[in-house]
Amino acid sequence: MDLEKDVVEKIIVNSEHLKKWASGFEKKRYLFPKILSTSPQYFVGVSGMRGIGKTVLMLQAANVAKNSVYYSVDSTFLQQHSVYEIVSALAKDFSNVFIDEIQ
Repeated sequence: MDLEKDVVEKIIVNSEHLKKWASGFEKKRYLFPKILSTSPQYFVGVSGMRGIGKTVLMLQAANVAKNSVYYSVDSTFLQQHSVYEIVSALAKDFSNVFIDEIQ
C-alpha cells in the first residue's frame, strides 16, 4: 500500500519547518560530526534521557545532510502508518531519512 501523497507532503512541510527552527541552535553536540561521517549504508541510533538534545541533534544533521527529511514516529497523523510504509515512501525522493521517537 502506497502512502497517500498528502501525507508525504505534510511530512516534508513539517520537516522543513522543524529544520528551520533547529538552525537557530548554533552549538553542536559532540556526536554531530560522528553522525555525518557515518557511511550511508548504515543506520545510526542515538539514545539517551529526555531533554538532552537528541531531536535538535538530528534536525541539525538533517540540515547539513544532502537530500534529507526528518519525521517523528509519534506524530498523530502518522499513527495509522508503519515506519516501513513511511520510509519506503520518503526513500523515493530522499536519500537521508531522520526518524525520531522510534522506540
